[in-house]
Amino acid sequence: LQFLIQTVEENRRRVVATMESMMEGAQVSGATGEADKVVDVGHMYCFDPSPLRREEGERREDAIQQTATECCQLVINRLFDLPVERLTNVAGAVVKLPPPKITLPRQLPAPLLKPKTRWEKFAEVKGIQKRKRGQKVWDESSE
Repeated sequence: LQFLIQTVEENRRRVVATMESMMEGAQVSGATGEADKVVDVGHMYCFDPSPLRREEGERREDAIQQTATECCQLVINRLFDLPVERLTNVAGAVVKLPPPKITLPRQLPAPLLKPKTRWEKFAEVKGIQKRKRGQKVWDESSE
């Protein structure tokens, strides 16, 4: 058991040392400007491709929240840069979004067209139109 604990501890030290040496060689931009962010105002979308920047002792959730706040503020600033229209029937200002730059993928493939049933084909050939029946109302006098 003691041998197993020592082996695990040695492996952990090696992994930590390797990770620290990799982090020293990595070039992480410390700038939090818009140069390293991808912004698409058409979709109101912002993406920061740079690695997550954390200060010593900072929680991961706090760093994620900081990055999300920066991206959100950047999108809002870009929205305020767009031309504003004042409409009479709407309270407040209206901004027309530019066309999106990024094509977002669909979660599922586009649905296929359903083939026509035999009845639908027959009705199309014969020119039969589907009609709605009127609401029947009970008439006391006809009874």
